[in-house]
Amino acid sequence: MKNSLIFILFFLSFSATAQKIKGLSFVGAPEKISMKNVKPMVEVGAEWAALMPYGFIQNKQLIFNSKYQWYGEREEGLKETVDLCQKAGLKIMIKPQVWIPRGYTGHFELETDAEWKAFETSYTKFILTFAKAAEEKNVELFCIGTEWEKFVRQRPEYWNELIDEIRTVYSGEITYAANWDEFTNVPFWDKLDHVGIDAYFPVAASIETTPNELSNSWRKLNKELGNYSNLVQKKIIFTEIGYRSIAQCVTRPWEAGQEGVYSEYAQLMAYQAMLENVWEEDWFEGLFLWKWHHNHEDFQKNENRRFTPQGKLAAQYLKEFWTKN
Repeated sequence: MKNSLIFILFFLSFSATAQKIKGLSFVGAPEKISMKNVKPMVEVGAEWAALMPYGFIQNKQLIFNSKYQWYGEREEGLKETVDLCQKAGLKIMIKPQVWIPRGYTGHFELETDAEWKAFETSYTKFILTFAKAAEEKNVELFCIGTEWEKFVRQRPEYWNELIDEIRTVYSGEITYAANWDEFTNVPFWDKLDHVGIDAYFPVAASIETTPNELSNSWRKLNKELGNYSNLVQKKIIFTEIGYRSIAQCVTRPWEAGQEGVYSEYAQLMAYQAMLENVWEEDWFEGLFLWKWHHNHEDFQKNENRRFTPQGKLAAQYLKEFWTKN
């Protein structure tokens, strides 16, 4: 009873003062950018941008800040992008991510303790580099990792130590981006400020779905997510959520490479069902839509099947929804 009362008071006090996060995942650019590249995010109603510096696994080690990487994915480019976004009035989440050639972070694992420790040393250096940058730039939110299912499950002691070390160099709020199918297995939510979920939930079994069916799926998810938020006493951020502009975007939304018939309407319907069913929920703290590109003018005129809403029906809807909310 006492814990339930504390939780209720937490939600009431938080909801009275906080705004939901209206965020876009801003893709790092190959070259330097200007305010022209940032303003379209504000014009569509975004108030936050997630910036994703990247590392790459090579010979079981993590490589980052390489001269061969895109400018916006390195430390120098990240800091300049933060400056531009802040001048435009955007709040920031820095979300360092790791690319595994022909692989997926959730499946990454090593065979020996020595291999794990060597990799962890490189990962700590990677994360602390950008945590320090986040502190230097007064960034509001920092994400300590993305979709490391086996890494998290097999090396929980490391993650607890990493969180403690991040806290010594970064004074802002911290989250972690768990995949939609394994967020209940993360053992360290109690050490973080928010639960982060990359929310690519399959909300339909067929491309013949209807808006009502999608809404029903989200109502069921609302109950599950609300119960989990209550259990861990943390609000939930969708650290990523997005739908491609293809007919089957709601059946397996995590698949970036699947073929499909171009459909702005299917993407629009997916965004409508999601936003209109989760936005007012107490457990829901906001989201970062996946994703938004710096070369906005190109996406305004070129039909594409990518996740971005740029130049599509979803962008206009997003602007209208965020203006009202």
